[in-house]
Amino acid sequence: MADDKLSYFHIGESNRGYLGDCMFNFDLIFDALLDIDYKREVVFESQDSWLPQVATT
Repeated sequence: MADDKLSYFHIGESNRGYLGDCMFNFDLIFDALLDIDYKREVVFESQDSWLPQVATT
């Protein structure tokens, strides 16, 4: 089963914003993890919207 191949799942938006803020359909992704009975770590990466503004100053 696919769950045996995953040790952890790392997820984030392409713009590193809040989950659901950009292009990915997280409902489908998390439903797929449930379908394979995935019960391990899910790590998400997110940044506040002010971070890119700080980086350009």
